[in-house]
Amino acid sequence: MADEISNILTGTRSLDVRPTNNTGKLAAGDIDPQQAGRQLRVSTVLTGHYLLQGKKLLVTIEAIDVKSNRLIWQTTVSAPSQDLISVQNQLAAKMRQGLLPQLGAADGFVEAGTKPKNQDAYDLYMRSLAISHDSGPNKSAIGILEEAVNMDSSYAPAWEALGLRYYYYAAYSGGGNAMFQRSDEAYRHALTLDPNLNSASAHLLLHMAERGEVASAYAGAKDLVRRRPEWAEAHFTLSYVLRYAGMLPQATHECDVAMALDGGNYEFRSCAWAFLELGRTQRAMDFARLDAGSEWAAYITFSSLIREGKIEQARTAVKNISANPFDRRDFLEACMQANKPSDFEAISRKTETAVLTEADPETRYYQGAAMAYCGETDEAARLINSAIWQNYCAVSALQSDPLLATLRKSPAFPQLLTAAQQCQTKMLESVKQPVTK
Repeated sequence: MADEISNILTGTRSLDVRPTNNTGKLAAGDIDPQQAGRQLRVSTVLTGHYLLQGKKLLVTIEAIDVKSNRLIWQTTVSAPSQDLISVQNQLAAKMRQGLLPQLGAADGFVEAGTKPKNQDAYDLYMRSLAISHDSGPNKSAIGILEEAVNMDSSYAPAWEALGLRYYYYAAYSGGGNAMFQRSDEAYRHALTLDPNLNSASAHLLLHMAERGEVASAYAGAKDLVRRRPEWAEAHFTLSYVLRYAGMLPQATHECDVAMALDGGNYEFRSCAWAFLELGRTQRAMDFARLDAGSEWAAYITFSSLIREGKIEQARTAVKNISANPFDRRDFLEACMQANKPSDFEAISRKTETAVLTEADPETRYYQGAAMAYCGETDEAARLINSAIWQNYCAVSALQSDPLLATLRKSPAFPQLLTAAQQCQTKMLESVKQPVTK
C-alpha cells in the first residue's frame, strides 16, 4: 500500500517524495508523525491504517503537517478485499482531487502512464518490492517479476522494478552482459509504456556510464539536474557519472546534495566509493549505512578499514565479506594474513584474470586498488589501466586514494595518471559537442 501511494505522489513533479525503502523502516516502530517528518526531512507525512470487515477492505489515509502537527487532509476508501487494484484507483483519484490541492501541487500532477490490470500480477509485483537485493533473494525477485509481467505486460512500474533487479544480477551475481542488456530492455520498455518514469531514465544514464559512454551520460545527467533540481535521484545520477569522469570532488558534492534531499535512499550507497577514493572514510560510511546489513555494505566496511590502516579490524571484517565470487574474498583473506600463503601469487593472477572479465570499469579500478594495497603493483597497474581505457578516468582517485600509496611510487604511475587525464579531457571536450542519446 505504501509503495502504491508513493507511486501516485511521485507523478507530481513539484513534490519530493521519500521512497518506501526509507519510510518502511519507520512503519515498524512506534514513532509519531512529527518525529518521522524530522527524521526524513519532509514537511508533510502521510500515515494511515486498514481494516478488514468481512470481505471488505477499508483504508484510511491522513496527511499531517510536520511543523504544526495538524491534520490537513483525510480520506477513506473501501473495496472488496481481493480487489487491491480498485483500492489503488480510488486512492489515486482522491489524492489527486483532495491532497494535492492542499499541498499546492495540483498543477504539477502527471497521470501515470499505466495502471495494473491483473490482480494476481499486481500482487506479485507488490510482493517483489519487499525482497532484499542481495544476490540470492534478488534472483527470487526476478522470477516473481518475470511472472508478473507475463501476466500483465502493460504495467510500467513492474518493468522498471525488473530492470533494477536484472542490473543487480548483472553487476553482482555474474549475470554478465546478457543480464545487463535485459536490464536496459526492461527500463526502455517501461519508458515506452510510461515516458514519465524518471527513475528509469536515470538508471539508463548510469548504464551508459558503465558502458564507457561517459560524455553522453554526463550531458544527460546535467540536464536531469537542470530539469529536476529538487529531485535527490537526479543529483545522485550526476554524482555517479562524475565518478566515472574522474571528478571526485564534484561527485561528492552531488552526493551530499542527494543525501540532504533524501537521507535514506539505499540506492545512494555507491556514493561511498567517491568518498573512499578521496580518503574520506567516515563520510563514506554514512552512505554505506544506507544499506546496512547487506553484502555490499560488508565489502565497503572492509574497504574503509584498510584505507584507515586499521589492520586488525580489517582482518575481522574480511570474514564478513560475501562468498559471492564477485567480491574476491579469497584474495582479500590471503592478502590480510600476517604471512601471505605460498600460493598468493597464483591467487593474485587468478583474481586479475577474473576481474578483467567484468564489464564495469569501476570494478576493475577498485579491485586494482586492492591489488596495489596488497603489494601486487604490476597487477594493480594493469587493472587500473584497463579501467581507464574503458573511460573510468580516475584522475582524482589516482592522486588521493590511500590504497595507491605504493603504486604512486612505481614507474607505471606517471603513465596511468597521464592516461587518466587524457580520458577526462576527451570526455569534457566531447560534452561541448552536440550529444545524441
